[in-house]
Amino acid sequence: MSDTIEKTNVTRVLSVDLTDSEIQALGENLASLESKLAGEKERKAVSAAEYNARIKDFEIEITRVAAIINTGHKQRAVECERIKNFHAGTITLTRLDTGAEVETKIMLADERQPNLPGGGEVVK
Repeated sequence: MSDTIEKTNVTRVLSVDLTDSEIQALGENLASLESKLAGEKERKAVSAAEYNARIKDFEIEITRVAAIINTGHKQRAVECERIKNFHAGTITLTRLDTGAEVETKIMLADERQPNLPGGGEVVK
């Protein structure tokens, strides 16, 4: 056996105490990471809110269109003819597209005056 001692340098990962400047640098890095994380969470929340709003808009439109399909009717502007019958004291509203009578009502006192010239035809 040889009484010779062999020495070699090796590198191993071991625990070491940090210096004050290393601790300060890590603290600054931690603060930066926390700030970035908070920013990402905020962007996620804003994005989620925007998506939720768009989803809600689609749901509202789907409900509206489904209701139209289910009833088979839709509200829209329709040209009508209003006939004031001064003899009968009634006003009749008739659709021009179908000829269907929409309503007939009794004239109010202020409606019993014929229109001035150019405002409509008075039939006797």
